Amino acid sequence: IAQFCARLVEHVESGAVESAVVLTNNATETGWWQRLASCASAVCLPAGRVKFWAPGKATAAPLQGQSLIYFGSNVDKFERAFCDFGIVLRA
Repeated sequence: IAQFCARLVEHVESGAVESAVVLTNNATETGWWQRLASCASAVCLPAGRVKFWAPGKATAAPLQGQSLIYFGSNVDKFERAFCDFGIVLRA
């Protein structure tokens, strides 16, 4: 995940990626999460854990919380889309 995050930040900072939303574990103490958050436009911290679904399997929830990290210029739209899920923090 650290390599993916570093690459995404490079592409966002160079302008190669204009907008993105990344769902990650809420690992705020890690270097990769700090790097993502440092160049993000907004972050949503969901009030509960995100439940995942797969055909034929029971719904599963991860052991830790998640964060949705937004890169782009339409922060208002991101906030409207995710504010019902949890706190949205703007950069």
